[in-house]
Amino acid sequence: MRGARYRGSRAAATDPETVRLRADFLAALGRLTAFEYASLALSRCRYELQVVAYADDLARDYFQLWHLLSRRGAEPRSDEERSSERMDGFAVQLGRLEGLADALLIAGRNVRLFPPPHHSWVPVTT
Repeated sequence: MRGARYRGSRAAATDPETVRLRADFLAALGRLTAFEYASLALSRCRYELQVVAYADDLARDYFQLWHLLSRRGAEPRSDEERSSERMDGFAVQLGRLEGLADALLIAGRNVRLFPPPHHSWVPVTT
């Protein structure tokens, strides 16, 4: 109940600058979290074979997340979904994608960070 009130109050912001700052912050949190988890798991690997296997898993997660973002960005959205919450979810997932790319770079994998999907979920201007 308390969480629902929080989400409702958070989604009420309509100022484009507020929405942009919140999206940037949530993307940074997603990036930091994904990078921390991936780099911790890589640091626990004791053998080269473990690093290679974990980097393969990370690369698979990276490309699955990229395809998910591409598909979700192209889907038509209903009017009942709140645009701020869609932007929040998109920002977090995009941050996760960047965090995974950073961790793969440390693991010695060259993963190309594709540009975000061409179809935006939320018009930023109001």
